[in-house]
Amino acid sequence: MNSLAVVDPEPLNSVQWRQVFDMDEQIQVQLARLESDVQHTNREVADIKADLRRTNDKLDATNQRVDVLRDRVEQGFHDVNTRINGVQEKLTEKIDGVREDLTGKIEGVREDLTQKIDGVREDLTKKIDGVHDDLTKKIDGVHDDLTQKNDSLRGSLDGLRQDLASAKVWALGLYFALASSLLFVMAKGFHWL
Repeated sequence: MNSLAVVDPEPLNSVQWRQVFDMDEQIQVQLARLESDVQHTNREVADIKADLRRTNDKLDATNQRVDVLRDRVEQGFHDVNTRINGVQEKLTEKIDGVREDLTGKIEGVREDLTQKIDGVREDLTKKIDGVHDDLTKKIDGVHDDLTQKNDSLRGSLDGLRQDLASAKVWALGLYFALASSLLFVMAKGFHWL
């Protein structure tokens, strides 16, 4: 292989290059093929650039549509939030109104029930006191009756005791009389007398 001089004041043309590098036909075919491939690649790159421009245009159009949709969605959210805030205020007012109405009604019912309960308490207290007095009188009457009957029963028992004591004496006398008559009859029967 021939070496190329580093400092050469004359530029080399294609023939000289072939001579310098000993290019043969195979290399020339490969170079032609590379040039063809480079041209084909350049055409493909140009097609890709055109496709990329079309894609970029489509993306720009899509971005614009997405921006419009985003603006609509944001406006929709804003409208919904406004409506929700309005509904919240209305409901809060209604709830406060209902709370005040119910509080007033509950207070009224509480006062009515308190008055009725106090009235029932007074009536029941009077009735209970009346029943207490009646039962106390009846119990005292029964107590007095039982005390009188107990006293009369004690008097009757005292009389019965005296009667029993005299009956005992009398029975004892009869017993001695019976025993002595029996002994007399036996003595007569056995001829002791």
